Amino acid sequence: MKKRILYSCLFLLCSSVAIAQIAINGAVCTVTGGSNGNVYMLSGSNQQTDNITWVIQGGVIAGSTDTTASGTIASIGSSLRIVWNTGFNTGHIQVTNSRLGTASLTVNLQTVDNTISAVNQLVSSGATISITGGNFSGPVCTAVYAFWWETADSSNGPFNAIEGATGKDFSFSNATHPAYYAGCYW
Repeated sequence: MKKRILYSCLFLLCSSVAIAQIAINGAVCTVTGGSNGNVYMLSGSNQQTDNITWVIQGGVIAGSTDTTASGTIASIGSSLRIVWNTGFNTGHIQVTNSRLGTASLTVNLQTVDNTISAVNQLVSSGATISITGGNFSGPVCTAVYAFWWETADSSNGPFNAIEGATGKDFSFSNATHPAYYAGCYW
């Protein structure tokens, strides 16, 4: 009888340890480059006093060039914004919680060819102009992104969004004066 009770207590102890885990939540398919990045969050039985270390491969912490962050959850938070570097097909995040263990996440990365195909050209007033935006390359996945086009009177800006111009390519007619165009994505 005593052996059966001891066995049951050990089983409960092991079960409670297995539940106390961490996970990383965030986009597993995204676009590289830019400055906005993606937010990745820890979930699980994290406590404010837990020591954690984030390690990023293929990207950096937004607003810096750092690829690691360490400290307590109270001091560095339980989420990071990561900007993924162009030229990589995958990125990797690993988070170690000194109390709960390690979690990792692999992210498929899509790169946008930032080439905009348009020739500097002199056009007559009212002419139609077509500009072709860049193409995505990288693993086949469904990255969340949006295109928009901006225009300015000078190559130094300021650039302003063109209402309704949200496709990869841009075409318009009735050109009235010299202008500069920029294709943007997120």
